[in-house]
Amino acid sequence: MDAHHLAPDALDEVLVRHATRQDSWKSMDVRDRTRSSPVKATLLELAKLWLQALLLVWNEKPANAKKLVQSMEDEALALTCELPEEDFHQALLKLRSTLFCEMLWGHPRTKGLVRPSYADRHAFVSTPLPEDLNEFDVPAVVNCLANATASDPSVIAGRHASMIEALSKLGHFTSKPTHTSASPIGIVLGPGQKGMGPYLTAGLLLEKGHAIRLDQAMNDNTGKTTVCLEALNADGDGQADQATVSMVQQLAAQLYADGYEHGTQIIDPRLRQILLPAQDGRYRALTPLTSMGLSAYLHSHWQREKSYAQLVFYGFSSTAINNFTAIRKVGHALEPGRSVTGIPNRALVFDVPRIDGAHTVLARVRHLGYRIQLPKAVRAELFAQYQRHTATLRSDSVRAIELERRICHSALALFWLHVLDQRDQCCDALGSMNDDVQEEVRLQVAGRRAIDRFLVAGMDTAGGASARELAKDMASLLWSHLARLKDSQNKTLGLGTIDRQRFMRWAPKAIALLLSQR
Repeated sequence: MDAHHLAPDALDEVLVRHATRQDSWKSMDVRDRTRSSPVKATLLELAKLWLQALLLVWNEKPANAKKLVQSMEDEALALTCELPEEDFHQALLKLRSTLFCEMLWGHPRTKGLVRPSYADRHAFVSTPLPEDLNEFDVPAVVNCLANATASDPSVIAGRHASMIEALSKLGHFTSKPTHTSASPIGIVLGPGQKGMGPYLTAGLLLEKGHAIRLDQAMNDNTGKTTVCLEALNADGDGQADQATVSMVQQLAAQLYADGYEHGTQIIDPRLRQILLPAQDGRYRALTPLTSMGLSAYLHSHWQREKSYAQLVFYGFSSTAINNFTAIRKVGHALEPGRSVTGIPNRALVFDVPRIDGAHTVLARVRHLGYRIQLPKAVRAELFAQYQRHTATLRSDSVRAIELERRICHSALALFWLHVLDQRDQCCDALGSMNDDVQEEVRLQVAGRRAIDRFLVAGMDTAGGASARELAKDMASLLWSHLARLKDSQNKTLGLGTIDRQRFMRWAPKAIALLLSQR
Protein backbone atom coordinates (compact mmCIF):
# COMPACT_ATOMS: atom_id res chain seq x y z
CA MET A 1 0.00 0.00 0.00
CA ASP A 2 1.13 3.56 -0.79
CA ALA A 3 2.88 5.25 2.11
CA HIS A 4 3.79 8.45 0.25
CA HIS A 5 3.54 11.55 2.49
CA LEU A 6 2.13 9.56 5.44
CA ALA A 7 3.79 9.49 8.84
CA PRO A 8 5.04 6.00 9.87
CA ASP A 9 2.79 5.92 12.94
CA ALA A 10 -0.27 6.84 10.87
CA LEU A 11 0.55 4.18 8.28
CA ASP A 12 0.99 1.52 10.99
CA GLU A 13 -2.43 2.40 12.43
CA VAL A 14 -4.03 2.10 9.00
CA LEU A 15 -2.43 -1.31 8.40
CA VAL A 16 -3.57 -2.58 11.83
CA ARG A 17 -7.14 -1.46 11.15
CA HIS A 18 -6.97 -3.07 7.71
CA ALA A 19 -5.96 -6.43 9.23
CA THR A 20 -8.80 -6.16 11.76
CA ARG A 21 -11.29 -5.43 8.98
CA GLN A 22 -10.05 -8.43 7.01
CA ASP A 23 -10.60 -10.77 9.98
CA SER A 24 -14.07 -9.37 10.64
CA TRP A 25 -14.99 -9.60 6.97
CA LYS A 26 -13.98 -13.28 6.76
CA SER A 27 -16.26 -14.13 9.69
CA MET A 28 -19.29 -12.50 8.04
CA ASP A 29 -22.13 -14.27 6.28
CA VAL A 30 -21.66 -14.70 2.52
CA ARG A 31 -24.46 -12.23 1.71
CA ASP A 32 -22.94 -9.57 3.99
CA ARG A 33 -19.50 -10.03 2.48
CA THR A 34 -20.80 -9.14 -0.99
CA ARG A 35 -21.96 -5.74 0.32
CA SER A 36 -18.75 -4.73 2.11
CA SER A 37 -15.07 -4.40 1.24
CA PRO A 38 -12.21 -3.96 3.75
CA VAL A 39 -9.89 -2.98 0.88
CA LYS A 40 -12.24 -0.17 -0.17
CA ALA A 41 -12.46 1.13 3.41
CA THR A 42 -8.67 1.22 3.70
CA LEU A 43 -8.42 2.97 0.33
CA LEU A 44 -10.76 5.70 1.53
CA GLU A 45 -8.85 6.10 4.80
CA LEU A 46 -5.47 6.44 3.06
CA ALA A 47 -6.89 8.92 0.54
CA LYS A 48 -8.34 10.99 3.36
CA LEU A 49 -5.00 11.15 5.19
CA TRP A 50 -3.23 12.12 1.95
CA LEU A 51 -5.84 14.81 1.21
CA GLN A 52 -5.52 16.33 4.69
CA ALA A 53 -1.74 16.62 4.25
CA LEU A 54 -2.19 18.16 0.78
CA LEU A 55 -4.72 20.75 1.95
CA LEU A 56 -2.43 21.74 4.80
CA VAL A 57 0.46 22.42 2.40
CA TRP A 58 -1.75 24.39 -0.03
CA ASN A 59 -3.40 26.32 2.83
CA GLU A 60 -6.87 25.55 1.51
CA LYS A 61 -9.92 27.21 3.06
CA PRO A 62 -12.02 25.04 5.44
CA ALA A 63 -15.14 25.40 3.28
CA ASN A 64 -13.31 24.20 0.16
CA ALA A 65 -11.64 21.40 2.13
CA LYS A 66 -15.07 20.16 3.21
CA LYS A 67 -16.23 20.05 -0.42
CA LEU A 68 -13.14 18.10 -1.44
CA VAL A 69 -13.68 15.52 1.31
CA GLN A 70 -17.28 15.11 0.14
CA SER A 71 -16.07 14.70 -3.45
CA MET A 72 -13.57 12.06 -2.32
CA GLU A 73 -16.29 10.07 -0.57
CA ASP A 74 -18.49 10.26 -3.67
CA GLU A 75 -15.64 8.98 -5.85
CA ALA A 76 -14.95 6.12 -3.42
CA LEU A 77 -18.61 5.08 -3.36
CA ALA A 78 -18.48 4.64 -7.13
CA LEU A 79 -15.82 1.93 -6.75
CA THR A 80 -16.91 -1.68 -6.73
CA CYS A 81 -17.00 -3.52 -3.41
CA GLU A 82 -15.08 -6.44 -4.94
CA LEU A 83 -11.84 -4.44 -5.25
CA PRO A 84 -8.88 -6.86 -5.36
CA GLU A 85 -5.73 -5.91 -3.47
CA GLU A 86 -3.61 -6.04 -6.64
CA ASP A 87 -5.69 -3.12 -8.07
CA PHE A 88 -5.48 -1.14 -4.84
CA HIS A 89 -2.45 0.97 -5.77
CA GLN A 90 -3.87 1.96 -9.19
CA ALA A 91 -7.24 2.92 -7.68
CA LEU A 92 -5.55 5.04 -5.01
CA LEU A 93 -3.46 6.89 -7.61
CA LYS A 94 -6.54 7.61 -9.72
CA LEU A 95 -8.49 8.87 -6.71
CA ARG A 96 -5.60 11.11 -5.65
CA SER A 97 -5.23 12.53 -9.17
CA THR A 98 -8.95 13.37 -9.34
CA LEU A 99 -8.89 15.08 -5.95
CA PHE A 100 -5.77 17.05 -6.83
CA CYS A 101 -7.37 18.35 -10.05
CA GLU A 102 -10.54 19.23 -8.15
CA MET A 103 -8.47 21.29 -5.73
CA LEU A 104 -6.56 23.07 -8.52
CA TRP A 105 -9.84 23.98 -10.22
CA GLY A 106 -11.06 25.89 -7.17
CA HIS A 107 -7.85 27.11 -5.50
CA PRO A 108 -7.28 30.92 -5.67
CA ARG A 109 -3.68 30.50 -6.89
CA THR A 110 -4.47 28.15 -9.76
CA LYS A 111 -8.07 28.63 -10.91
CA GLY A 112 -7.11 31.70 -12.94
CA LEU A 113 -4.60 29.52 -14.83
CA VAL A 114 -6.74 26.46 -15.52
CA ARG A 115 -10.33 27.69 -15.90
CA PRO A 116 -9.90 29.91 -18.98
CA SER A 117 -8.06 27.05 -20.72
CA TYR A 118 -10.74 24.35 -20.36
CA ALA A 119 -14.40 24.17 -21.25
CA ASP A 120 -15.50 22.98 -17.82
CA ARG A 121 -14.31 21.25 -14.67
CA HIS A 122 -14.82 17.75 -16.07
CA ALA A 123 -12.55 18.50 -19.04
CA PHE A 124 -9.73 19.60 -16.73
CA VAL A 125 -10.15 16.72 -14.27
CA SER A 126 -10.03 14.17 -17.09
CA THR A 127 -6.79 15.67 -18.48
CA PRO A 128 -3.74 13.80 -17.11
CA LEU A 129 -1.08 15.85 -15.34
CA PRO A 130 2.68 15.13 -15.73
CA GLU A 131 3.60 11.94 -13.87
CA ASP A 132 6.68 13.48 -12.24
CA LEU A 133 4.70 16.43 -10.82
CA ASN A 134 4.94 16.63 -7.04
CA GLU A 135 1.55 17.70 -5.66
CA PHE A 136 3.15 18.99 -2.46
CA ASP A 137 5.55 21.37 -4.26
CA VAL A 138 3.27 24.41 -4.65
CA PRO A 139 5.62 26.69 -6.70
CA ALA A 140 6.46 23.84 -9.09
CA VAL A 141 2.77 23.08 -9.71
CA VAL A 142 1.94 26.76 -10.34
CA ASN A 143 4.86 27.13 -12.76
CA CYS A 144 3.90 23.94 -14.58
CA LEU A 145 0.33 25.18 -15.14
CA ALA A 146 1.54 28.63 -16.22
CA ASN A 147 4.04 27.16 -18.71
CA ALA A 148 1.44 24.80 -20.15
CA THR A 149 -0.86 27.77 -20.79
CA ALA A 150 1.88 29.95 -22.26
CA SER A 151 3.12 27.32 -24.72
CA ASP A 152 -0.18 26.31 -26.33
CA PRO A 153 -1.43 28.81 -28.98
CA SER A 154 -5.00 27.48 -28.89
CA VAL A 155 -5.10 27.82 -25.11
CA ILE A 156 -3.76 31.38 -25.33
CA ALA A 157 -6.37 32.34 -27.94
CA GLY A 158 -9.18 30.82 -25.90
CA ARG A 159 -7.96 32.52 -22.76
CA HIS A 160 -7.79 35.91 -24.48
CA ALA A 161 -11.30 35.46 -25.90
CA SER A 162 -12.70 34.58 -22.49
CA MET A 163 -10.98 37.60 -20.94
CA ILE A 164 -12.44 39.90 -23.59
CA GLU A 165 -15.91 38.54 -22.87
CA ALA A 166 -15.48 38.90 -19.11
CA LEU A 167 -14.02 42.40 -19.44
CA SER A 168 -16.88 43.49 -21.68
CA LYS A 169 -19.47 42.52 -19.11
CA LEU A 170 -17.42 43.87 -16.23
CA GLY A 171 -17.09 47.23 -17.93
CA HIS A 172 -20.85 47.56 -18.11
CA PHE A 173 -22.28 45.78 -15.09
CA THR A 174 -21.35 45.72 -11.44
CA SER A 175 -21.45 42.29 -9.86
CA LYS A 176 -23.28 43.62 -6.80
CA PRO A 177 -27.03 42.97 -6.84
CA THR A 178 -29.39 45.80 -5.95
CA HIS A 179 -30.17 45.47 -2.25
CA THR A 180 -31.72 48.89 -1.74
CA SER A 181 -34.04 51.43 -3.31
CA ALA A 182 -31.79 54.36 -2.33
CA SER A 183 -31.57 57.01 -5.02
CA PRO A 184 -28.35 57.03 -7.04
CA ILE A 185 -26.05 59.95 -6.23
CA GLY A 186 -23.33 61.85 -8.02
CA ILE A 187 -19.82 60.92 -6.91
CA VAL A 188 -16.68 63.02 -7.13
CA LEU A 189 -13.57 60.88 -7.46
CA GLY A 190 -11.12 63.62 -6.52
CA PRO A 191 -10.37 67.35 -6.74
CA GLY A 192 -11.45 68.66 -10.13
CA GLN A 193 -12.54 65.23 -11.35
CA LYS A 194 -16.18 64.25 -11.73
CA GLY A 195 -17.89 61.13 -12.96
CA MET A 196 -19.71 60.77 -16.27
CA GLY A 197 -23.27 61.78 -15.56
CA PRO A 198 -24.77 61.25 -12.14
CA TYR A 199 -23.54 57.69 -11.75
CA LEU A 200 -20.30 56.09 -10.64
CA THR A 201 -19.81 52.94 -12.70
CA ALA A 202 -17.42 50.04 -12.38
CA GLY A 203 -16.14 50.82 -15.87
CA LEU A 204 -15.40 54.42 -14.91
CA LEU A 205 -13.42 53.36 -11.85
CA LEU A 206 -11.37 50.92 -13.90
CA GLU A 207 -10.75 53.46 -16.65
CA LYS A 208 -9.57 56.02 -14.07
CA GLY A 209 -7.11 53.52 -12.64
CA HIS A 210 -8.84 52.88 -9.32
CA ALA A 211 -8.44 49.37 -7.92
CA ILE A 212 -11.80 47.80 -7.12
CA ARG A 213 -12.70 44.45 -5.66
CA LEU A 214 -16.10 42.98 -6.40
CA ASP A 215 -17.83 39.89 -5.07
CA GLN A 216 -17.57 38.41 -8.54
CA ALA A 217 -13.83 37.97 -8.01
CA MET A 218 -14.58 35.43 -5.29
CA ASN A 219 -17.88 33.95 -6.43
CA ASP A 220 -17.35 33.77 -10.18
CA ASN A 221 -17.71 30.16 -11.30
CA THR A 222 -15.51 30.51 -14.37
CA GLY A 223 -12.48 32.23 -12.88
CA LYS A 224 -12.19 34.47 -15.96
CA THR A 225 -13.28 37.64 -14.22
CA THR A 226 -10.92 36.89 -11.36
CA VAL A 227 -7.94 37.09 -13.72
CA CYS A 228 -9.27 40.34 -15.20
CA LEU A 229 -9.67 41.97 -11.80
CA GLU A 230 -6.23 40.86 -10.64
CA ALA A 231 -4.66 42.36 -13.74
CA LEU A 232 -6.70 45.56 -13.59
CA ASN A 233 -6.06 46.05 -9.90
CA ALA A 234 -2.34 45.32 -10.39
CA ASP A 235 -1.82 45.35 -6.65
CA GLY A 236 1.60 43.70 -6.87
CA ASP A 237 0.68 40.42 -5.21
CA GLY A 238 2.30 38.45 -8.03
CA GLN A 239 -0.86 36.51 -8.95
CA ALA A 240 -0.98 37.92 -12.49
CA ASP A 241 2.07 38.04 -14.74
CA GLN A 242 3.10 41.29 -16.41
CA ALA A 243 2.10 40.12 -19.89
CA THR A 244 -1.44 39.40 -18.68
CA VAL A 245 -1.57 42.74 -16.85
CA SER A 246 -0.62 44.67 -19.99
CA MET A 247 -3.03 42.74 -22.20
CA VAL A 248 -6.02 43.14 -19.88
CA GLN A 249 -5.40 46.83 -19.25
CA GLN A 250 -5.16 47.46 -22.98
CA LEU A 251 -8.38 45.55 -23.63
CA ALA A 252 -10.14 47.41 -20.80
CA ALA A 253 -9.20 50.82 -22.20
CA GLN A 254 -10.39 49.84 -25.69
CA LEU A 255 -13.66 48.32 -24.50
CA TYR A 256 -14.45 51.28 -22.31
CA ALA A 257 -13.76 53.71 -25.14
CA ASP A 258 -15.90 51.77 -27.65
CA GLY A 259 -18.75 51.07 -25.25
CA TYR A 260 -20.52 47.80 -24.71
CA GLU A 261 -24.15 46.79 -24.29
CA HIS A 262 -25.09 43.47 -22.76
CA GLY A 263 -28.45 42.26 -21.55
CA THR A 264 -30.22 45.55 -22.22
CA GLN A 265 -33.12 43.88 -24.00
CA ILE A 266 -34.65 42.88 -20.66
CA ILE A 267 -33.46 45.01 -17.76
CA ASP A 268 -34.54 44.25 -14.21
CA PRO A 269 -36.50 47.31 -13.01
CA ARG A 270 -34.50 47.18 -9.77
CA LEU A 271 -31.28 47.81 -11.75
CA ARG A 272 -31.13 51.51 -12.51
CA GLN A 273 -29.70 52.51 -15.88
CA ILE A 274 -28.70 55.73 -17.58
CA LEU A 275 -28.49 56.01 -21.37
CA LEU A 276 -25.89 58.43 -22.77
CA PRO A 277 -26.06 59.38 -26.47
CA ALA A 278 -23.07 58.31 -28.56
CA GLN A 279 -21.68 59.72 -31.80
CA ASP A 280 -22.84 56.72 -33.82
CA GLY A 281 -26.48 57.50 -33.05
CA ARG A 282 -26.81 54.72 -30.50
CA TYR A 283 -26.79 54.92 -26.72
CA ARG A 284 -24.38 53.67 -24.09
CA ALA A 285 -26.09 52.12 -21.07
CA LEU A 286 -24.29 52.69 -17.77
CA THR A 287 -25.16 50.81 -14.60
CA PRO A 288 -24.56 52.55 -11.27
CA LEU A 289 -22.76 50.87 -8.44
CA THR A 290 -25.36 50.07 -5.79
CA SER A 291 -25.02 51.53 -2.34
CA MET A 292 -23.76 48.24 -0.92
CA GLY A 293 -21.07 47.91 -3.57
CA LEU A 294 -20.18 51.59 -3.30
CA SER A 295 -19.88 51.37 0.48
CA ALA A 296 -17.53 48.40 0.23
CA TYR A 297 -15.36 50.24 -2.30
CA LEU A 298 -15.25 53.50 -0.38
CA HIS A 299 -14.54 51.77 2.91
CA SER A 300 -11.57 49.97 1.35
CA HIS A 301 -10.26 53.04 -0.51
CA TRP A 302 -10.96 56.39 1.14
CA GLN A 303 -11.50 55.28 4.72
CA ARG A 304 -8.22 53.38 4.71
CA GLU A 305 -6.30 56.54 3.77
CA LYS A 306 -7.84 58.55 6.66
CA SER A 307 -7.37 61.66 4.54
CA TYR A 308 -9.60 64.72 4.78
CA ALA A 309 -7.69 66.62 2.11
CA GLN A 310 -10.27 65.80 -0.55
CA LEU A 311 -12.79 68.39 -1.62
CA VAL A 312 -15.46 65.78 -1.12
CA PHE A 313 -15.35 62.84 1.22
CA TYR A 314 -17.87 60.27 2.25
CA GLY A 315 -19.93 59.64 5.36
CA PHE A 316 -21.66 56.36 6.26
CA SER A 317 -24.68 55.77 8.44
CA SER A 318 -23.86 53.63 11.46
CA THR A 319 -27.37 52.18 11.55
CA ALA A 320 -27.73 51.28 7.86
CA ILE A 321 -24.68 50.85 5.68
CA ASN A 322 -26.87 51.25 2.60
CA ASN A 323 -27.62 54.87 3.50
CA PHE A 324 -24.61 56.77 2.25
CA THR A 325 -24.24 60.38 1.27
CA ALA A 326 -21.62 62.72 -0.13
CA ILE A 327 -20.59 65.30 2.48
CA ARG A 328 -18.69 68.50 1.75
CA LYS A 329 -15.85 69.42 4.05
CA VAL A 330 -16.31 72.56 6.14
CA GLY A 331 -13.69 74.66 7.87
CA HIS A 332 -13.84 73.10 11.33
CA ALA A 333 -13.64 69.48 10.11
CA LEU A 334 -9.93 69.25 10.87
CA GLU A 335 -10.13 70.86 14.30
CA PRO A 336 -9.28 68.55 17.24
CA GLY A 337 -12.28 67.07 18.98
CA ARG A 338 -14.70 67.82 16.18
CA SER A 339 -16.92 64.95 15.08
CA VAL A 340 -17.32 64.22 11.40
CA THR A 341 -20.97 63.35 12.03
CA GLY A 342 -21.61 67.00 12.88
CA ILE A 343 -20.87 68.15 9.35
CA PRO A 344 -24.05 69.14 7.47
CA ASN A 345 -25.04 66.79 4.70
CA ARG A 346 -24.81 68.07 1.13
CA ALA A 347 -25.97 65.08 -0.84
CA LEU A 348 -25.93 65.26 -4.62
CA VAL A 349 -29.20 63.42 -5.24
CA PHE A 350 -30.71 62.84 -8.67
CA ASP A 351 -34.39 62.08 -9.07
CA VAL A 352 -35.33 58.68 -10.40
CA PRO A 353 -37.94 58.74 -13.21
CA ARG A 354 -41.38 58.08 -11.77
CA ILE A 355 -44.56 56.85 -13.41
CA ASP A 356 -47.81 58.74 -13.02
CA GLY A 357 -50.32 57.96 -10.28
CA ALA A 358 -52.73 55.99 -12.46
CA HIS A 359 -50.09 53.52 -13.59
CA THR A 360 -48.82 53.26 -10.01
CA VAL A 361 -52.29 52.24 -8.81
CA LEU A 362 -52.66 49.70 -11.61
CA ALA A 363 -49.22 48.22 -10.89
CA ARG A 364 -50.10 47.89 -7.19
CA VAL A 365 -53.35 46.10 -8.01
CA ARG A 366 -51.60 43.76 -10.46
CA HIS A 367 -48.77 42.74 -8.17
CA LEU A 368 -50.04 43.26 -4.60
CA GLY A 369 -53.81 43.44 -4.81
CA TYR A 370 -56.17 46.07 -3.43
CA ARG A 371 -55.81 47.34 0.15
CA ILE A 372 -58.19 49.59 2.08
CA GLN A 373 -56.73 53.04 2.72
CA LEU A 374 -58.92 55.09 5.07
CA PRO A 375 -57.71 58.40 6.56
CA LYS A 376 -56.07 58.27 9.98
CA ALA A 377 -58.80 60.37 11.61
CA VAL A 378 -61.48 58.01 10.25
CA ARG A 379 -59.62 54.99 11.62
CA ALA A 380 -59.37 56.60 15.06
CA GLU A 381 -63.10 57.41 15.06
CA LEU A 382 -63.97 53.85 13.99
CA PHE A 383 -61.87 52.45 16.83
CA ALA A 384 -63.58 54.68 19.42
CA GLN A 385 -67.07 53.84 18.13
CA TYR A 386 -66.34 50.10 18.09
CA GLN A 387 -65.13 50.30 21.68
CA ARG A 388 -68.55 51.74 22.65
CA HIS A 389 -70.22 48.97 20.64
CA THR A 390 -68.24 46.30 22.50
CA ALA A 391 -69.12 47.81 25.88
CA THR A 392 -72.83 47.98 24.96
CA LEU A 393 -72.82 44.40 23.66
CA ARG A 394 -72.47 43.00 27.20
CA SER A 395 -75.69 44.59 28.42
CA ASP A 396 -77.86 45.25 25.35
CA SER A 397 -76.97 43.12 22.33
CA VAL A 398 -79.79 44.46 20.12
CA ARG A 399 -78.74 48.08 20.63
CA ALA A 400 -75.09 47.11 20.15
CA ILE A 401 -75.79 45.44 16.80
CA GLU A 402 -77.71 48.51 15.60
CA LEU A 403 -74.77 50.68 16.66
CA GLU A 404 -72.38 48.41 14.77
CA ARG A 405 -74.43 48.72 11.60
CA ARG A 406 -74.47 52.53 11.79
CA ILE A 407 -70.69 52.53 12.30
CA CYS A 408 -70.05 50.26 9.34
CA HIS A 409 -72.46 52.13 7.05
CA SER A 410 -70.45 55.32 7.56
CA ALA A 411 -67.22 53.42 6.86
CA LEU A 412 -68.75 51.74 3.80
CA ALA A 413 -69.45 55.08 2.15
CA LEU A 414 -65.79 56.11 2.41
CA PHE A 415 -64.68 52.62 1.41
CA TRP A 416 -66.81 52.67 -1.73
CA LEU A 417 -65.58 56.15 -2.73
CA HIS A 418 -61.99 54.94 -2.46
CA VAL A 419 -62.76 51.85 -4.56
CA LEU A 420 -64.39 53.97 -7.27
CA ASP A 421 -61.40 56.33 -7.34
CA GLN A 422 -59.04 53.36 -7.73
CA ARG A 423 -61.25 51.98 -10.50
CA ASP A 424 -61.10 55.30 -12.41
CA GLN A 425 -57.29 55.41 -12.18
CA CYS A 426 -57.00 51.81 -13.39
CA CYS A 427 -59.22 52.68 -16.36
CA ASP A 428 -57.02 55.69 -17.20
CA ALA A 429 -53.87 53.56 -17.06
CA LEU A 430 -55.41 50.81 -19.18
CA GLY A 431 -56.59 53.37 -21.72
CA SER A 432 -53.00 54.35 -22.49
CA MET A 433 -52.02 50.73 -23.24
CA ASN A 434 -52.50 48.80 -26.45
CA ASP A 435 -54.97 45.92 -26.69
CA ASP A 436 -52.40 43.17 -26.16
CA VAL A 437 -51.11 44.68 -22.93
CA GLN A 438 -54.66 45.27 -21.67
CA GLU A 439 -55.50 41.63 -22.28
CA GLU A 440 -52.32 40.55 -20.48
CA VAL A 441 -53.27 42.63 -17.43
CA ARG A 442 -56.79 41.18 -17.36
CA LEU A 443 -55.47 37.63 -17.60
CA GLN A 444 -53.06 38.34 -14.75
CA VAL A 445 -55.89 39.24 -12.35
CA ALA A 446 -58.39 36.71 -13.72
CA GLY A 447 -57.95 34.26 -10.85
CA ARG A 448 -57.65 36.87 -8.12
CA ARG A 449 -60.13 38.36 -5.64
CA ALA A 450 -63.36 39.88 -6.88
CA ILE A 451 -62.34 43.44 -5.97
CA ASP A 452 -59.11 43.13 -8.01
CA ARG A 453 -61.09 41.89 -11.02
CA PHE A 454 -63.58 44.75 -10.57
CA LEU A 455 -60.81 47.38 -10.51
CA VAL A 456 -59.33 46.07 -13.77
CA ALA A 457 -62.32 44.76 -15.73
CA GLY A 458 -65.38 46.28 -14.07
CA MET A 459 -68.60 44.63 -12.83
CA ASP A 460 -70.69 42.04 -14.65
CA THR A 461 -68.33 42.03 -17.63
CA ALA A 462 -66.06 39.41 -19.17
CA GLY A 463 -63.20 38.94 -16.74
CA GLY A 464 -64.84 41.21 -14.18
CA ALA A 465 -66.71 40.48 -10.95
CA SER A 466 -70.39 39.95 -10.22
CA ALA A 467 -72.18 42.23 -7.74
CA ARG A 468 -72.63 39.35 -5.28
CA GLU A 469 -68.92 38.40 -5.38
CA LEU A 470 -67.86 42.03 -5.01
CA ALA A 471 -70.19 42.62 -2.04
CA LYS A 472 -68.91 39.56 -0.20
CA ASP A 473 -65.28 40.45 -0.93
CA MET A 474 -65.71 44.06 0.21
CA ALA A 475 -67.38 42.92 3.43
CA SER A 476 -64.52 40.55 4.16
CA LEU A 477 -61.95 43.30 3.47
CA LEU A 478 -63.78 45.78 5.70
CA TRP A 479 -63.92 43.28 8.55
CA SER A 480 -60.21 42.52 8.22
CA HIS A 481 -59.53 46.24 8.35
CA LEU A 482 -61.63 46.65 11.51
CA ALA A 483 -59.91 43.70 13.18
CA ARG A 484 -56.50 45.29 12.54
CA LEU A 485 -57.38 48.72 13.95
CA LYS A 486 -55.16 49.80 16.85
CA ASP A 487 -55.23 52.65 19.35
CA SER A 488 -52.36 54.89 20.44
CA GLN A 489 -51.10 52.15 22.77
CA ASN A 490 -50.96 49.61 19.93
CA LYS A 491 -53.94 47.62 21.25
CA THR A 492 -56.54 46.05 18.95
CA LEU A 493 -60.29 45.74 19.50
CA GLY A 494 -59.99 42.04 20.28
CA LEU A 495 -62.71 40.96 17.84
CA GLY A 496 -63.21 37.22 17.52
CA THR A 497 -64.87 34.60 15.32
CA ILE A 498 -68.37 35.20 16.75
CA ASP A 499 -68.09 38.92 15.97
CA ARG A 500 -67.04 38.14 12.40
CA GLN A 501 -69.93 35.71 11.86
CA ARG A 502 -72.41 38.32 13.13
CA PHE A 503 -70.88 40.98 10.86
CA MET A 504 -70.91 38.77 7.75
CA ARG A 505 -74.62 37.95 8.22
CA TRP A 506 -75.69 41.47 7.32
CA ALA A 507 -72.72 43.34 5.76
CA PRO A 508 -72.70 41.67 2.29
CA LYS A 509 -76.41 42.44 1.85
CA ALA A 510 -75.88 46.07 2.83
CA ILE A 511 -73.00 46.42 0.39
CA ALA A 512 -75.02 44.75 -2.39
CA LEU A 513 -77.77 47.32 -1.81
CA LEU A 514 -75.17 50.09 -2.01
CA LEU A 515 -73.85 48.68 -5.31
CA SER A 516 -77.35 48.52 -6.81
CA GLN A 517 -77.86 52.23 -6.07
CA ARG A 518 -74.58 53.40 -7.61
